[in-house]
Amino acid sequence: MVPLWPDNDGWQPRGHGSDDWVADEVLDAEDFLSRRVADEMNQDPHVSGGQMVVTVQNGVVILEGYADTPATREAAGRRAWATPGVFDVCNMLSVDVHRDQD
Repeated sequence: MVPLWPDNDGWQPRGHGSDDWVADEVLDAEDFLSRRVADEMNQDPHVSGGQMVVTVQNGVVILEGYADTPATREAAGRRAWATPGVFDVCNMLSVDVHRDQD
């Protein structure tokens, strides 16, 4: 599972090598929060399997993409809610257990 977020270059994964840039970047609050949620989800062993896109609008985290199991979908929503600064979560993740078998 690789949570993603938008930036000026399109959708970029976080924490995968030399492209991992945050320290010197000036981020607006929504970018910062979406990255924080994605980082938290990457560190949670219960959130694995699938591909999720994390965006934030007005403090509301929007989770889109797919999860491999209902448990992963629910864990992603719980992790997003547990992140400081999140006011609400819109969990739009679908569960697609056959996606990798196509």
